[in-house]
Amino acid sequence: MNLRFTGILVLSILVLPGCIATRKDIDGLNASISELQRELSVLRKNQASLSSDIKGLSQTIETLNEHLDENKRYINIMLNKFDDFDAVMGSRLKDIRQNLPTPVNPSGKEVTPTELYQMAYSDYFAGKYDLAILGFENLIAKYPNTKIAADGQYYLSECLFAKKLYENAVASYDRYVKANPRGEKTFAALYRKALVLKQINRIPEAQEIWEQLSINAPETPEGKQAKERLYELTKSSPSKKQD
Repeated sequence: MNLRFTGILVLSILVLPGCIATRKDIDGLNASISELQRELSVLRKNQASLSSDIKGLSQTIETLNEHLDENKRYINIMLNKFDDFDAVMGSRLKDIRQNLPTPVNPSGKEVTPTELYQMAYSDYFAGKYDLAILGFENLIAKYPNTKIAADGQYYLSECLFAKKLYENAVASYDRYVKANPRGEKTFAALYRKALVLKQINRIPEAQEIWEQLSINAPETPEGKQAKERLYELTKSSPSKKQD
């Protein structure tokens, strides 16, 4: 409370007509003034402490922002290095695959395309996807433009899908369909490709493929499954509000 106001209050009490200021009244007012002064002192101390805390908090936030910027720069540097490493390793892996010797069977003879396919398929069936990928890629590289290589391309796509290498799987399914537009696994490749697209949230593309399958191959297993997937998409889509 302002001391001037307090003094006026005291003076008013002393001079008001009909009022007699006793010693007790004056002592009470003095006590009130002392209490107000004490509270004012405490308030000022608290204000100073709060200002200090705010200043310290601001400095802490500034330091954290600096560390965050440093971490962002470090992450960007590491991502760039990882991209470079991935590109180099991809190139080396491609060279290794191209120079892989043709496997031989226990009799020492070069394995046939069928044997090579069967070995890769066995790895695929056993869930050894990395080995299966190497086997199918070796088959495709050594015996391109053959039916068994086409089957290898399809199961290579399946291996990539199983390993959640979704973008690679999409590209692999596309290679199969492009090379085998009327192949026995073409409808399956399209259907499976749509599943991958849905997995990576490319819903419109998946929906378009399923619609084409339901129209062009309605009686095939893939066409019937495509209809079911379209129905699921319809159920999961937000319903339109009624006016």
